[in-house]
Amino acid sequence: MNKTLKTVIDGAIRNEFNYTQEGNLEGMKDINKYDQLSERCNEIQHILNEHLSKEFKGLLEEFDCKSTDLLCLEIRYYFRKGVIAGLTNLNFLKEVKDIYYIDGIGECEYEK
Repeated sequence: MNKTLKTVIDGAIRNEFNYTQEGNLEGMKDINKYDQLSERCNEIQHILNEHLSKEFKGLLEEFDCKSTDLLCLEIRYYFRKGVIAGLTNLNFLKEVKDIYYIDGIGECEYEK
């Protein structure tokens, strides 16, 4: 693949990821589960912060930041792989007249 085209495609994927990431979670299929997990994580963090020494609070904060960084790298990787799969492995779907597809947030829609 030509280097300029690769740069343009990489930039488009990166921009789409950033645009999607900035959106809110409205329409997320599992929003209740997400809210429960988020609330529990906040509770655990609050409890740990109350009982840890200053040194361990710093380690906990660093752990949280590093875990988030790892997760972001994984999410970007899987997003990119999903785009590639959608454009290559699934390109035969354009031949199907009636198609069910996943709208990106876990809901199945019918398109004719």
